[in-house]
Amino acid sequence: MFQNITEEEKQEKTIEEQEWTSKINIKEILSKVFTKQNILVYIISFMVSMVSTVNGIAPFALAIFAATLSNGLPAGVVFVFSLIGTLIRDRWRRST
Repeated sequence: MFQNITEEEKQEKTIEEQEWTSKINIKEILSKVFTKQNILVYIISFMVSMVSTVNGIAPFALAIFAATLSNGLPAGVVFVFSLIGTLIRDRWRRST
C-alpha cells in the first residue's frame, strides 16, 4: 500500500536535507580521517604493500585492508596508500 504524503511534509524533508548538506565541514572530515592513529595505519599499509610473494601477490596488504574494513577505519585512504605502494614496488621490480 502506498502512503499519502502531503506537500508540507515533502517540503519539510527537503529543508532538512538542505540544512544537513550545508552543515558538512571539510576541515572536520579531514581532521577525523587524518588522526595520529590513522596516519600510523596509512604508513604501515604503504610499507606492507611493498612486500610481495614470488607471484606478485601482496597478502599482507590485503590483510591490512581487510582489518581496516572490519575495524571501521577509513578504508579508502588505506586502499590508496596500498595501491601507491604496490605500483612503486612493481615499477622498481621492472627496472631491476
